[in-house]
Formats: sequence, structure tokens, C-alpha cells
Amino acid sequence: MSNLKGNFYKDWKTYCNFKISYYTAIANYFAALSSAEQEKYGESIGYIQYAELKLNECFKMKNIFKEFQENLKYTSECIETK
Repeated sequence: MSNLKGNFYKDWKTYCNFKISYYTAIANYFAALSSAEQEKYGESIGYIQYAELKLNECFKMKNIFKEFQENLKYTSECIETK
């Protein structure tokens, strides 16, 4: 029983880390769009680079969470085209 409990918490922790990285990537993407609108291009590049870093962390975990693969693909395309 305790082994099942341990696996649940490990999976939950991994799931939370995945979501944190994913939403951080999205937030930085939108911050980059806002900075570009204000013609702060250096700041925008920094946000995009950080968004790509966080998205790469998600891709390392994508085999764990197969239900998010389409979301990752779409988000990656958005960030990479910017």
C-alpha cells in the first residue's frame, strides 16, 4: 500500500512540474509578444529564449503525459515561429 502511495506522489510531483514548465513557457511567450509590441526587441528575445527553455523541459516529460502531446506541438510551433 505504501508503494502505491509513493508512486502517486511521484507522479503528482512530475505532473505539477510539467504544468509549471508548460504555463511558464506560455506566459513568457505572451510577455515576448507584449514586449515586441512596445518595440523592446531585446526583452522580447529574452522572453522567447526562456519560453523555449521551459518548453524543452516539457518535451523531456512528454512521454509521461501523452495527453499533452498535441498541446506541446501547437505551443512549440507558436513559440518557434516568433
